[in-house]
Amino acid sequence: MSEKLRVSRPERVVGVLSCPNANCITTENEPVESSFEVLSDGVRCGYCDTIVRDEIAALIDND
Repeated sequence: MSEKLRVSRPERVVGVLSCPNANCITTENEPVESSFEVLSDGVRCGYCDTIVRDEIAALIDND
């Protein structure tokens, strides 16, 4: 390894995670892409404001 680069955390993650809220518009059959605001201790859904702090990796959308 010749150089270390510092990676910054994004402000928003789009189309990567699935919202755990069954009533969120992103979990319905709507043409809406998920969008999450990245918080210091988790993520917040941009549509229903559900905050997820644990098990974020389990929400990765594999579709």
